[in-house]
Amino acid sequence: MKNIEVDIITVLLEYKEMTQFFLNKKVRDKYNYEESTVNKSIDNLIRDRIIIRSDDVSYNLSKYGKYSAKPSTEVKLFLNPEHEFDKL
Repeated sequence: MKNIEVDIITVLLEYKEMTQFFLNKKVRDKYNYEESTVNKSIDNLIRDRIIIRSDDVSYNLSKYGKYSAKPSTEVKLFLNPEHEFDKL
């Protein structure tokens, strides 16, 4: 399945949705999450879900850590449609 190009607003909304999902007590209990570890788990999930592409090279944030581009470089954001969050 092809990655879905998105803008930064979509990324932020996605982050909010995932945060609300994992902060839900029933969800935390189901996945045995402590509230203190939820934010770290969400950060890891969102890094796997968001793909940054620049000059036809894609970077997975969790693999490469922080991503920086020259100001003149066009950066595109994609959602990974096969991400585990979609299967929860």
